[in-house]
Amino acid sequence: MKSIKRIKILIVMLVMVFTNFTVTQANIIEAIIGSQCIKQLNYSLIEFKEAIASIILKRTDTTLTDLTVYGEPIAGFSNKIEAYTIELPFGTVDIPAVSATATHEKATVDIIPDESIPGDIRVKVTAEDGVTVNVYTVSFTIENAIENINRDVEYKYMNMK
Repeated sequence: MKSIKRIKILIVMLVMVFTNFTVTQANIIEAIIGSQCIKQLNYSLIEFKEAIASIILKRTDTTLTDLTVYGEPIAGFSNKIEAYTIELPFGTVDIPAVSATATHEKATVDIIPDESIPGDIRVKVTAEDGVTVNVYTVSFTIENAIENINRDVEYKYMNMK
């Protein structure tokens, strides 16, 4: 009888790993197979729920560990912030090189640039489950020409004294 229950639990756990699975479904499965079966496999109910939650989080993680422009980390980067604006120097015409690293090793990252600047570069992160997606946006603006000229004039004036 013990081996049948163990097989039943292992089958349920395999199904959880290879399908989209929610915490609510974890509670339903716990009810179906019963807490006694889980205990026979030396899992506490808390460990069982934590294991399922871990599987769910890994399969749906769409966060980044870093986001860089020209190899330099974006100031103030947080994987909880999804939009950034960066001002490029006046005269910039090339689309900046943006790179990113997904938190979960099985998530994929696609860099999607606009065709010109000013414009946006979108960083699309697709979770391991292939369904869950998150998009970070880096918007690039160009420094105003008048501000650039004023700064240069002020710099030259200050250095003449």
